[in-house]
Amino acid sequence: MDLIIILLYWQPQQSWISWVFEKFVVIMVIYFVISIINSMAQTYLHKSLEETGREKKETGRKKKEANGSHNHSNENGSSSGLKHIKKNV
Repeated sequence: MDLIIILLYWQPQQSWISWVFEKFVVIMVIYFVISIINSMAQTYLHKSLEETGREKKETGRKKKEANGSHNHSNENGSSSGLKHIKKNV
């Protein structure tokens, strides 16, 4: 806290240009720190939302398996979205 008071205190022996430049640098450092904190918060939020979505998908799969839903697959074992296809001969 004392550092901020010292940085913001006007010292008469300084020129106004050096005072303005000093305040500009302090503001830029504060902005830089805030931007890092913001970036970390966004990353944390993204990861937590991603994890929540993953948990919901797993819960949905478990419910489907419990209800007797089965995966329809062909001879090769690959799943196809088509249940029944009638071929015209």
